[in-house]
Amino acid sequence: MDSIIILLSSSTSAVRMKNALAGKGYAAKVISTPSRLSSGGCGYSVKAEVGAAAEAERIINSTEMKSRGIYIENTADGQSRYRKLPLL
Repeated sequence: MDSIIILLSSSTSAVRMKNALAGKGYAAKVISTPSRLSSGGCGYSVKAEVGAAAEAERIINSTEMKSRGIYIENTADGQSRYRKLPLL
């Protein structure tokens, strides 16, 4: 099943994003940033259902939260593949 990974600039932002999405009814959790997406900095991201992508972008834009991107994670044959979503 596909999900989204939201890369954020701090662990505080990751917790804030998780709580904001949960407040809107989306299942979300703070995770360690997958090594293939990590480029240093914060090692925490938020994983949520694909349907939460637009709300996550709205939260990022309305709160000026720093994000390093939102990725679609597709897991098949035991391997995860990531595709970066364009942010508006």
